[in-house]
Amino acid sequence: MSATALSGSCGSCRRSEEDRLFCGDSQELDFEQVAKEVAVRECRSCGSSFDQAFRYCPWCGVAQRLKIVEYFPAFLLAEGDGTKGLRVSRYLNRPGHVRFSVWRPGEVREAVSISEGEARRLASFLASTDPRARSRLSDRLRHSADALIDALR
Repeated sequence: MSATALSGSCGSCRRSEEDRLFCGDSQELDFEQVAKEVAVRECRSCGSSFDQAFRYCPWCGVAQRLKIVEYFPAFLLAEGDGTKGLRVSRYLNRPGHVRFSVWRPGEVREAVSISEGEARRLASFLASTDPRARSRLSDRLRHSADALIDALR
């Protein structure tokens, strides 16, 4: 190891300042300062702390970001639409949200997240404006009205 790598090491194991977090012998580490410098999360399963960048807990292996993803290819209206697609991700952790990403091969072009409430409103809008659902509803209403008229005769 170089002299620069050893300057600032913890005395007992000679680890660098960055590695001191993993050194059981060091009493000098200021965990509050480390938490300010590194975005730290707590495992939802075992309670251990680790960098937010990890998708899985390095200690117990449990997934930390739970999401469900579905990909929808673009409807071909214009040239180039065939290479686009919409990826919809529902995040199940708190706060839950839904993220829409417009994809071209291998890259995200744009993305937006909406709340759970707005996702329900979007689903309701799509369901209520579905032409096939509307025709089924009108058929049911017509059938019910005919049955009511027959019963009143």
